[in-house]
Amino acid sequence: MKFGKWLRAVKFTPAWLPVLLVLLAFGLRLFQNTVTPPSPYWEEVALGYDAYSILQTGRDHHGNVLPIVAFPSFGDYKPSLYFYTLVPSIAAFGLNVWAVRLPAVIFSALTVGVAFLLFQKWTNTRIATWAAFLLAIQPWSWQVGRVGFEVNLAVFLLISGVYTLNQASEYFQNVKKQKTFLAWSLLAATCLALSMYSYHGARLLAPLFGVATLLITFDWKSNWKKPVRLLNWLPAIILGFVLLAPLLMSLLSPSVQQRFNETSIFSDPQPVLLSNQYRELADQAWWSRIVYHRYVFWGQALATNYLKHFSLSFLFLQGDANPRHTSQYFGALYPWEALTLLVGVAVAAQSFRHKKAFWLLVVLTLLSPIAASVTTATPHALRALPLAVWLSLWSGIGMAELIHEAHAFLLKKKLLVKVTRSFAPLLNGAIIVFCLISMGILWVYYHYQYRVETANQWQYGYEPLISTLQNQALPGEQIFLSREQGRPAMYLFFFGKIDPSKVQQAESGGAKDQQEFLEFENWHFVDGQNTQPGLHAASPGLTPEKATVIQAIPDLQGKVIWNVYRQ
Repeated sequence: MKFGKWLRAVKFTPAWLPVLLVLLAFGLRLFQNTVTPPSPYWEEVALGYDAYSILQTGRDHHGNVLPIVAFPSFGDYKPSLYFYTLVPSIAAFGLNVWAVRLPAVIFSALTVGVAFLLFQKWTNTRIATWAAFLLAIQPWSWQVGRVGFEVNLAVFLLISGVYTLNQASEYFQNVKKQKTFLAWSLLAATCLALSMYSYHGARLLAPLFGVATLLITFDWKSNWKKPVRLLNWLPAIILGFVLLAPLLMSLLSPSVQQRFNETSIFSDPQPVLLSNQYRELADQAWWSRIVYHRYVFWGQALATNYLKHFSLSFLFLQGDANPRHTSQYFGALYPWEALTLLVGVAVAAQSFRHKKAFWLLVVLTLLSPIAASVTTATPHALRALPLAVWLSLWSGIGMAELIHEAHAFLLKKKLLVKVTRSFAPLLNGAIIVFCLISMGILWVYYHYQYRVETANQWQYGYEPLISTLQNQALPGEQIFLSREQGRPAMYLFFFGKIDPSKVQQAESGGAKDQQEFLEFENWHFVDGQNTQPGLHAASPGLTPEKATVIQAIPDLQGKVIWNVYRQ
């Protein structure tokens, strides 16, 4: 049988199949996700409390009325959309970790469903099923999908944007289906535009994904003869610009520029210093201004950052160096996916390259790390998360091919005489079990070792600490909480369920650091050791030797991380 012949298989999709895949992804991401990871990271707390503030008052905790482009938060101006998706969740379940993480779980699971529909359109049901299944259990997508990261919403909207734009491009060719085309094109414009309000990286990727999808899938040759028909895209274009108007008018404002300026490699002075140094060594020769231009060094940094996302270390061994993004037990993918990816690329290049979808997949795969590459921390599993979706398709193609070839080999060798008909589902079932065992191994590590060893990365201990301080404080007593573990004010607001209107009233007075409160009512958030009288909370290293500890709060390994004492 010709290599990859099954790619031309007839498509048939049981209605329950994509639903089952979404439910699998949803269950894997939701199961005990308030226990592992063991605590909300400070960005989750900020998202949750601002959404709670919107729910209660119609303003964020700084007092801004319904921010559209971004929430100031800690001065990093987070895109606004995920905050609003949290409002109904918090309204239903209250201000807690469950409510903050639930929308991310939902969007991560729905991404699996949309990916299935897109993959099926590009290939066939068999490949789409395997690819979506691998995405559902993928270490990278699975771990990020358990946490209240805004990027889960962004990826869902980006993939939905590609799918709906692909649909619109196809329906445009059919003159009798123009109403259907209009619906898909408007939906595509909505998804891509909204993705830019959900995550910083999507502001770069959404236009790139949209342009790439339209350029590759649209039949320009036949439609160029009738340019008037191209005006049918006008409603979608207008809708896109209307939705993006607030963002476009804020391009030069801190709400858009601040995060980029903080994380961009172009804010790093090192390339400029190297450029000047090498040019001086060359006695400022004319050619040195070209060879040692700062853009050359920035280009090298970009290329290095970009290639890190395709490295063996990131994909199969360690993953992101930040343990909040990948477990580092496996890489972003399972080690055995090195084989399925390699086979998938080979099969697609041989049997799939004549299709537009192949080239679109290649382009989208190559575009996905770009947003992460212009930042200083690379490889970055959050900023490059769309790549996880496309890798699952390459891997799914490889998995389907390997199973097909194994079945064909055994039949050819006459090793299956009486069980020929039943072998294919048996083999599929065995592979599914193998994949789920891999997932189980990851879960055992993640739940029993990872959550303990990385608890400090998740600022574990703030919830019992805030409760202890509230219970131990005397009426009117001053409370001093150390800032050494980061963002204590927001943890007070979140776990203490402080009335947002009180926080808004305190906005105009009191000291702040990057818009983070350094004091609130009788609470003071301090650096270093503090000797003022009152109730104190600090690490053992900052606790005075003669202090009488009221309560010690340990981490999950039993090591004391907070001492509560009075002086």
